[in-house]
Amino acid sequence: MMIRLLLVMSLLIFSGCAGKSVCKPLGNNAFEIELKDNGTMDMLNSSRLEQEWNHEARKICPGGYTVQSQSYVTEKAFEPARLTGIITCR
Repeated sequence: MMIRLLLVMSLLIFSGCAGKSVCKPLGNNAFEIELKDNGTMDMLNSSRLEQEWNHEARKICPGGYTVQSQSYVTEKAFEPARLTGIITCR
């Protein structure tokens, strides 16, 4: 029981760690998604930021999507990174 509680708490804590996302509709089932790290993880693990970006894309396009472009930007070491991309819903 204690392990289950710790697992649930860990998921709740880590699910909010990726920062802030912005979604802009571009028309023709296309969307631009920008996800910013909140600085606490600095996405030295860029795969974590990409996982969160893909999660946002799946929420927007539950039927699937195609990535048209994607760019990962870090302006300075140990400062918030961002992942921006354009998807088209299927």
